Amino acid sequence: MNFTKFLIQGLVCLAFCTSCTSCSDDDDNVSKVNRIDVLVQNPELQYRGRWQIEGNTASASTTGSSVKIAFNGVALKANLSADNIGGDGFSYLYVIVDGNDELEQRKLIKIGNGMQVYSIVSDLEMGEHTVEIVKINESWGIVHLHNLEVYGREVTSLPAKKERLIEYYGDSNPSGWTAWDDKDQGGDDAAEGYYAYPGFTARSLNAEWVNCAIGGYGVTDGMGDKDLTDVYSKVHLYTPNADNNAWNFETNNLGKKPDVVVINLGANDYWNGATKAEIKESWHRFISSHLRTVYPQAHIVLANSIGWAIGEPADYHDEVVAELKAQGDNNVSCVKFPWLWGQDHAVISEHAGFANILSRHIAEQMGWNYTPVEHSSLPEEKGQLGNASFENSIQGIRPDGWRPINAETNARYQKSSEARDGNALVHCRAEDGVHQSILASEGDAYKLSVWAKGSGKGILNYRFRDQGQNVIAERAVELDMTSEWQQLELTSDAAPANTWQIDVVVKADKESSVDFDLMEISIVN
Repeated sequence: MNFTKFLIQGLVCLAFCTSCTSCSDDDDNVSKVNRIDVLVQNPELQYRGRWQIEGNTASASTTGSSVKIAFNGVALKANLSADNIGGDGFSYLYVIVDGNDELEQRKLIKIGNGMQVYSIVSDLEMGEHTVEIVKINESWGIVHLHNLEVYGREVTSLPAKKERLIEYYGDSNPSGWTAWDDKDQGGDDAAEGYYAYPGFTARSLNAEWVNCAIGGYGVTDGMGDKDLTDVYSKVHLYTPNADNNAWNFETNNLGKKPDVVVINLGANDYWNGATKAEIKESWHRFISSHLRTVYPQAHIVLANSIGWAIGEPADYHDEVVAELKAQGDNNVSCVKFPWLWGQDHAVISEHAGFANILSRHIAEQMGWNYTPVEHSSLPEEKGQLGNASFENSIQGIRPDGWRPINAETNARYQKSSEARDGNALVHCRAEDGVHQSILASEGDAYKLSVWAKGSGKGILNYRFRDQGQNVIAERAVELDMTSEWQQLELTSDAAPANTWQIDVVVKADKESSVDFDLMEISIVN
């Protein structure tokens, strides 16, 4: 970017933003107030993530990238277009007004390829407001911001950005792919760049973040054109215009280099047939030959999820950390997430749990404080269930850590004054059900219990699985339902050899309708 040009345009824009032009919009809320055109070079705008700012256009594609504005007014519009190279042909933006980022208030704007003026927010009371527009889907959609339109009195200044910065490199796990669909069948509109664990973690640690993650990518040579090593130095990770896309690590919109870099890669390399030796060598190369050349002072964390395949990369990324330290790079560490759903993608509540694990780890490494993330469905300790009474479930939203037992199930979480514990339960009908997997150990026996009421039969069962997700032992009990709460109980046999996890299942039998609440588990040797 030409910073002399930037300064001149910024001053010109500020001059224009103090004057007002009439608005001809038909919307009642904006037609009676002044319109202020805000150019993309305006220094009052705050850009987060990797942006390419050229002339009158600012472009971003990495998930979680955002632009934020403060103003005194009643409405905001944006002139946007997109190059939607893959996915469902659209890009998706999440709008945060006045810092209100509650999960239940998720508002999305769908961006097509043609240039169009979009209403971002139009029902505000006249006064001081902030609006942040966040890209939530994968990098195969490049969003172009051409200008913003404020309807009101003036553009105002935002507080300074947070001093800490975390940068992420990874695959579909940190990119938040299908994070809003517990059946793992969602598309671009079910992806999540704000409520995936990179965003959760950064907010927990009071830090800015950049998320260079993209689904399907790895870091070994066998990944071909999906090798993140080839695009980590780009603004847009997925684009046919790779030659005009360089990310300048020294002069960019971030204003600083990251304090922490998190790498979550290896799953796609593994499924593409890469060996342990190849994956380890690729991590060494990515860190030592690439990232260390631009971020010599950053603390680098290798992160990965356990429990989806025998010989998975999480089994040996601690070896890479030990090897790097032996070579003199002591500013590295690793962390593991208990992700026990086979090849399914993590959902919102699991991302929240990952963030708690990663935030605690980074805080310990860096001497920072952190605030635990809400909505986590992961258990705090081994041998516990997460969200055991369904109280962390989100009203009207299903991804809360308990998964449907199959793709056709329609089990529903409900807020209910009839709940056995708290004010939430799960309702299952006609072979519907939910399950949750937690770590288990060979030789341990587990006592399970759940409260249930309804009609027909309620079923409680467990399945011991090995690390490759194979069921190696299981048993079930059933009970005739009544209109009153009663308890189903089951004590497992001792977990057989190679046990990695216990999968706990509750469901309704055929032609049954059952409410479940307060699922508990304990180890009884």
